[in-house]
Amino acid sequence: MPIHADILTPLADALAELYPDQASARVLALSAGLKLGQIPFDARASNTWILLLAEAEAQGRTQPLLDRAAAQYASYEPLVTAGQAYADWVTAGRPMTAPAHAPRTPWNATPPSSGKIKILFLAANPSDTTRLRVDEEVRAIDQSLRLAEYRDAFILEQAHAVRVADLQSLLLRHQPHVVHFSGHGSPDGKIILENERGQAQTVLTRALSTVFSVLKDNIRCVVLNACYSQEQAKAIADSIDCVVGMSTAIGDPAALSFASAFYQALGFGRTIKTAFDLGCNQIDLANLDEQDTPQLLAVNVAPDTVILAR
Repeated sequence: MPIHADILTPLADALAELYPDQASARVLALSAGLKLGQIPFDARASNTWILLLAEAEAQGRTQPLLDRAAAQYASYEPLVTAGQAYADWVTAGRPMTAPAHAPRTPWNATPPSSGKIKILFLAANPSDTTRLRVDEEVRAIDQSLRLAEYRDAFILEQAHAVRVADLQSLLLRHQPHVVHFSGHGSPDGKIILENERGQAQTVLTRALSTVFSVLKDNIRCVVLNACYSQEQAKAIADSIDCVVGMSTAIGDPAALSFASAFYQALGFGRTIKTAFDLGCNQIDLANLDEQDTPQLLAVNVAPDTVILAR
């Protein structure tokens, strides 16, 4: 049965706001296992999402698609509300009339004022760059935190296919304590995000450091897990207590090893300095010979005194 119009329109509007271009819509749909076939992508994002949601419902992939979106934008109220309305409609047996939406705990939303440490995982792997294992990296971080002593103290939020235009809104929306970037870096020392076409766009060091200076809020640590990111890490460190960057190119296995061990240590209540040292040591234990590539920058605090959870 097609999604009821009263359910479909708010869902399409919310997703169109978050994924307004063809590239980001495709990435989300494909990540949810949706077979796109010959779906025409309309110039208006809301029209595109009406078609995508109709096809997702026909393929039984609506809930996986909404789950993927909620994992990236758990605190975006229009998505939370529309997602809950869809869940209520499904629970009611997909009636011809949409059920009244009773107030309840928001669908897949993080409780306000949770007092937890929020890690924001940002990933970009533009279509014209080498494929990276960013999914494996976020999975490894999540696994490390889940097995840690203070696992209940952390929340891991994630956003994929991050565009240059998304950066400010993601920091404003999530207000994270830790920002982790997984992706490419250019040989001239700039991280690479995506443009509106899903292709590579470098971020100027001045612009990146400014956004962290203005929106630092709760941020205590930034990890740029990307090749040649040390110079941008140095610039960010003027505003953020602890920043990790890479002095040269780093391979996927080393980046994955570092991230897994780094967040495992934070999850066991260790300092950022100890977490960093263990991350580098894990690269060495894996015999990858890249243990000196990560660099920890901290000009305003002693990183061996910064503990995020205890």
